[in-house]
Amino acid sequence: MTVQRRSRQLLVSVRDVEEAKAALTGGADIIDVKEPQRGSLGRADGSKIAEIASTVVDRSAGVAVSAALGEACEWWQTDDCLLPESVRYAKLGLSRLRSNPQWIDRWIETRKAYQRSRTSTIEWIGVIYADEAAAESPQADEIISAAIATGCAGVLVDTWSKTGGHLLNEVPSAILNQWATRLHDAGMFFAVAGRLSIELLPQLRDVAADVIAVRSAACDGQDRQAAVSAQRVREVRAAIDQLSDSPSSTNLVEAALNED
Repeated sequence: MTVQRRSRQLLVSVRDVEEAKAALTGGADIIDVKEPQRGSLGRADGSKIAEIASTVVDRSAGVAVSAALGEACEWWQTDDCLLPESVRYAKLGLSRLRSNPQWIDRWIETRKAYQRSRTSTIEWIGVIYADEAAAESPQADEIISAAIATGCAGVLVDTWSKTGGHLLNEVPSAILNQWATRLHDAGMFFAVAGRLSIELLPQLRDVAADVIAVRSAACDGQDRQAAVSAQRVREVRAAIDQLSDSPSSTNLVEAALNED
């Protein structure tokens, strides 16, 4: 039997174990732990991150776990920097740091604080906010350069505001592909998020994204505060699978997930 190779991975953000189970049932490739009531990259409580990560490992060893860890400006001197070994990827937002000339140092120091509690290496994901003016975050090109220089595994572009428009309102496909090319040339992967409904997914056909990340599209009523539904995840998975392979995509995430 021939198994079709997926060029785009589906990341679903979940807030509890039941949502994680629904996302796994629906066909998610990456389970991302976050608390949507705390913002775009809202950090869940440490016990919740550990519980969800353990559940994913027990139920599906081939699925990676990531965690949203809030904003770097919120975690500058925190003591709560524990992250389970089973969490592979981690993200820190850079909002409110645009005017800080030491923003890279702040980002790195917070990453180091999390790494000190671990044996295995955390694979960090740089985060671009498409609505960077509202987020007061550094510019995209600066973040990409810093992500490459500091050894990140990939970069995610997301929207900071979850009450405004979606990703494609903020950034045209041509710019997304410019970012993807830079990252692929550096051996990194590119992920896209930002209120991406099922109806919007066909517009990503020509965008060389390796990961498509959703929360609201996977929830009942497409409400990010509602519960993740296995059926909604199946529908998102089917929509992504209908997208043709992008010639620019290097399938870096899939290759990494399939490594021994």
